[in-house]
Amino acid sequence: MDYRYIFEWARRGQLADLTPFLGKQLQMQDFDKNQLDSGKVDDKLYGLSMGANSVAVVYDVDQYNALKIELPDPTKWTYADYAKLAKEVQPHLEDRLYFTANRGDVEAALEMFLRSSGKTLYTADGQLAFDADDVAAYWNIGKGMQDDGVTPPPDVQALDLSGALEKTMIITGNAITDYTNSNQLVALQKLSKDTLDLTLFPNSDTGKPGQYFKPSMFISMSANTEYPDQSADFLNFMITNLKCADILQIERGVSGDSKVLEHIRPDLSPTEQKIIAYLQLLATHVAPLPPPPPKGAGEIQNEIRSSFQSIAFGKTSVADESKAFVEKAKAILERA
Repeated sequence: MDYRYIFEWARRGQLADLTPFLGKQLQMQDFDKNQLDSGKVDDKLYGLSMGANSVAVVYDVDQYNALKIELPDPTKWTYADYAKLAKEVQPHLEDRLYFTANRGDVEAALEMFLRSSGKTLYTADGQLAFDADDVAAYWNIGKGMQDDGVTPPPDVQALDLSGALEKTMIITGNAITDYTNSNQLVALQKLSKDTLDLTLFPNSDTGKPGQYFKPSMFISMSANTEYPDQSADFLNFMITNLKCADILQIERGVSGDSKVLEHIRPDLSPTEQKIIAYLQLLATHVAPLPPPPPKGAGEIQNEIRSSFQSIAFGKTSVADESKAFVEKAKAILERA
């Protein structure tokens, strides 16, 4: 089961409420509360998270160490801190190497900014939850950093539009900082000659966290099963059994069960250890999971990319494009 569909399936009565099995067949006492709550719909439990994932800032440890860059407290640093650090570091970088990739065109990055400012992308009933001023505030950061020369110029950054990891600015040697998904660190590290690591996204000036645990997938039970007790036993095996954990490890994301993590951790690679350490840090500074994206969200995601590209290449202003983008997004949701 996937987060995008669990609300619809649960409310149609297709999934069994797992709440009555808690403390019986389902031994979730060692399971992270944030991950457990991610499977709830209308305060009832309909899915158990197979593992956690989240967006992250990825940085080149070797470059940071060589330049003696010290990151601020990751639970407290702000977008202003991020921009300030970039301006301090940029003069010490080689030609055509920039402090950070520009992620003004990435939906997840915009979402983290909105959430840290007390907003989100969508309401629970599938409407737009932000206005033109909100998106302009984020795009002004990206455009401002581009104008300051701390991100690659737009024609270089545009090479990363394919989504292929080998084209990301931190892998092509154009940036020492980038955004990624935590589970992609293993693949990125294989592509990089330098050591990479993860840290949290910046916060707004209020310090409100924007990040959340995204369940990689759920395991659920049919509401029509003839064998609810046996099904609950199987769910518990998949989530908490140590022999099962030896097989899955973190293939489906980082387990929310602390005993499972303690058991598998000695056999994981150093890079996989970093992913676990990152998500454990995130657990101390995380916001609730947002509503699932509505129909049309994929089209809006594409509009975010094209709109910021227009800004980056100087075809339109942040203010004008922000207003146009919001109108397009509303029209897409109405049409969907």
